[in-house]
Amino acid sequence: MRLTVPSVGEGRIDLDTGEVGMLAAGGFLGAALAGTTMQIFDQVAMLLTGSLVGLGSVGGGWLATLVFGVVLAVPFGAVVSGSINGFVNRVIVLSSQSDALQRVLVPLLNRSALAVTTSALGAGYGLVVGVGVYLVAAPVWATLAGSVAVASLVVPCLVGVVASVVYGATLGVVYGLLLEA
Repeated sequence: MRLTVPSVGEGRIDLDTGEVGMLAAGGFLGAALAGTTMQIFDQVAMLLTGSLVGLGSVGGGWLATLVFGVVLAVPFGAVVSGSINGFVNRVIVLSSQSDALQRVLVPLLNRSALAVTTSALGAGYGLVVGVGVYLVAAPVWATLAGSVAVASLVVPCLVGVVASVVYGATLGVVYGLLLEA
């Protein structure tokens, strides 16, 4: 069975059920680590996450984090499928032009080129998701709801962005490693 999703470029991307399962596993593990990051560094971030979907509790935040972690993994698969070749080519060109990058990247790429590449793409994806949710949607929601002063959300929102980067990098690493297996 194949899942067809819109791609970043032209056309559509087909993901088979194995790839969707790999994405779901990476999304769930990434979401668990993101949730743990929020739980440890600022529980208000977890409460905020739950509140954004109408579940105003820490448990609701965990539920929202885990569900959205799995759901948002599928678009990541479409982004990776549509852009990985260009990204790998850029990494190769950059590492050939800089001795410092060459010393850092070549050993990593020799061990697991796909996991390194998907991890970097995942971190970028997580940053975009985090900025969208915690720096755009959360302050707008707080303003419209009128229940929380936007200024009091600075630290929870920044923790949410960091947690989203943790989510994306973990999603990318797990997906890349499972693709290579």
